[in-house]
Amino acid sequence: MKSHLKLGNIYVSGKRTSIRLEPQVWRALKEIAARENCKMADLTNLISLTKRPDISVTSAMRLFAIQYFQDASSDEGHARAGHGHFSLMMRRAKINEEEKKFFSGYLKGEALISQVDSDDPQETPIMRRGKLQSQRE
Repeated sequence: MKSHLKLGNIYVSGKRTSIRLEPQVWRALKEIAARENCKMADLTNLISLTKRPDISVTSAMRLFAIQYFQDASSDEGHARAGHGHFSLMMRRAKINEEEKKFFSGYLKGEALISQVDSDDPQETPIMRRGKLQSQRE
């Protein structure tokens, strides 16, 4: 089975080593380095030097990326991203009719997706194929 993890070189305590992370985590770390105006080597050194001793370096990289963006999130940003409506999340995930039965809103035949098809004048942006688009295209 082919791994979906991507091998990358980082610096731990000033020494180069390799770790495997998801491509999304690598992209997040590169974005963080760009936002903080630092080199990836400096960022990975910072993460490895400040991690808890009971956490692996790869886990520390994942946790750092999650915590960084979680700390930067705001209610306004979540609203712009279309968060707060599980039915939109299901739509973005392209959940099909057969899979909908696994979600609590469908146990009684309720249609969660139909909630977003209302005549609400406020357009909610959603992500499709990596591009921000309007819900009402």
